[in-house]
Amino acid sequence: ILAHSLGAQCFLAALPATQEVFVPLAAPRDSRGLRLATVTLLNPDYPWDTFVRTDYAVLRSLCPTISMYGDESDTALLWSERMNREWIPGSRLSRPIRSLGRAIFDMTSPTAGVLDMDVVDTTSVQNNVHQIRHSYFSINRELVEDLRDIIVTQRRALYRGRLHKCEGNVFTLRVAPPCVVNP
Repeated sequence: ILAHSLGAQCFLAALPATQEVFVPLAAPRDSRGLRLATVTLLNPDYPWDTFVRTDYAVLRSLCPTISMYGDESDTALLWSERMNREWIPGSRLSRPIRSLGRAIFDMTSPTAGVLDMDVVDTTSVQNNVHQIRHSYFSINRELVEDLRDIIVTQRRALYRGRLHKCEGNVFTLRVAPPCVVNP
């Protein structure tokens, strides 16, 4: 599964109702049904707290390789957070709903700790990136090659050579900064 933005929202929202279609990781090898080899979420426009509280556990029980690409500077997700609000119980106030795609360094659960998934921080990527910073994954060579590695080899981020581990389960792409040019 490769899902971007609202596609990720559709997939994750439908997961509780469709999870019986997929074979759980704990099932015997000869079980009938679809096996999820990888799930990759690209700048997902989905509530962070819902993913951490409920959807992650369901997804992890079905798929061995979960990856997410996010960008803290993604302005489309920033506007989504501002427009999609939740009411604070017992008051007339509302607060923004935090987007999963911008919560790069918060992939932890109070009960499970650091989530067993790969998070790729694309905030520092500069080549072939437009100002909105939301959907450049299809034209940026480093991202396309990393996505290819996930789909073809199903390797986790720790074993993909173009990534650098930052902290916890967060990685960045090893790319030259935009100030480095060929003379």
